[in-house]
Amino acid sequence: MLARRNKNTIIPGRLRALAPFSGLPAEQLIVAAGRASSDRFNDGEVVIALGADDESDYFLLDGKLLISDVDGKSKLVTAGSAEALNVIAPLRPSIYNVRASGLALCARIPRAEVAVLREQVERINQSSFKEVDTEPSATQGLLFDLEADVAADRLKLPSLPDIALRIREVLSNRVCDNQRVADLLSTDPSAAAKILKIANSPLCRGVSTIMNLREAVARIGMHTVSELVICFSLKDLFDTSAPDVRKLFAHIVGESVRIGATGSVIAERASTGNAEQALVAGLLSNIGAFPILERLAMRPDVVQDPSKAEAAIEAHGAQIGVLICRKWNFGDAVIEAVSENRNWAFVSHGELTLAEIVICARYHVLLSLGQIQNLPKPEQIRAMRVLGGEVTPEMSLEIIKDAKERIDVLLDTLS
Repeated sequence: MLARRNKNTIIPGRLRALAPFSGLPAEQLIVAAGRASSDRFNDGEVVIALGADDESDYFLLDGKLLISDVDGKSKLVTAGSAEALNVIAPLRPSIYNVRASGLALCARIPRAEVAVLREQVERINQSSFKEVDTEPSATQGLLFDLEADVAADRLKLPSLPDIALRIREVLSNRVCDNQRVADLLSTDPSAAAKILKIANSPLCRGVSTIMNLREAVARIGMHTVSELVICFSLKDLFDTSAPDVRKLFAHIVGESVRIGATGSVIAERASTGNAEQALVAGLLSNIGAFPILERLAMRPDVVQDPSKAEAAIEAHGAQIGVLICRKWNFGDAVIEAVSENRNWAFVSHGELTLAEIVICARYHVLLSLGQIQNLPKPEQIRAMRVLGGEVTPEMSLEIIKDAKERIDVLLDTLS
């Protein structure tokens, strides 16, 4: 008998490396991800029982699986290995017993759907007519180049702005204090004005008005100030000269602002004590999209189609965002939040994480924007545990209303 799990969506990019999906265009990959569900298994838990005769194919995405036959012979399959690129124990009835070795994440897809996908890949590979794949390849060729650049560490990533570098440098000094950071901020009037505005905004919930930078740094926190300065500079770090790219860039920045502001509200409701960090993680949640937009700008016919741009961001945005955040030396919590922010299936054990706050914030932002057609139900999103119980429509509406004032402040600050 197979272990049961709640159905959760899978990011299309997670499927790309798997054999049945590697040749699919981005649009069809999204469809495939919509047909799949993710199953998480604890150590020793049965994934596929010996003799199971279900109608699903399983693929290992994370962790390890121990596969044993009737004679007791076993082998360990690790995510990312050659064996993990194909269906796990495909024969039915199953001649193997498959258990998780440690925590494991599997994609489960009806085998009839996998068969159809294999046929589609074969048709694409065998087709000699350019007309057949002109449309998909418009995006696909660029994405393959992007993937190759990421794999070979050739992707050009933006450098930190000068003011951020200088603040980072003084923060590495043990004797650094609020006044030293304030002195550096004063050399950049634009950044200084924005920090003062944030310190006096609903984002920081101060009881009195702050008039000087030292008090502003003390209220916000030195490290958060350093990270916010980077967020203020986002529009200057990427080439957004192409009109269509500029429009998409503004849309993504706006969504990030909403996620950051909503994340700070959720962190306060959950009493996690990291509302400022949730703000920063939300602001950075879509940062991987910007190098993709720069790359897509080389093909105006592609960037003019929002569905193609979104497919590219969905497939690669999180991975590239992680690369940027690592280059900029953000902490593990922020990096995890950027990596998982589109992953509705994400679950963390133990204390509440920044990633869960950002996922919960993204859900409420999409809800507030009316983009509900592809949203899972709240009870299917494990990250909703940050809200401490059942997520009612009334609670969601309250979160959205509480975030509005903060969103207005941020949009004004980052304009």
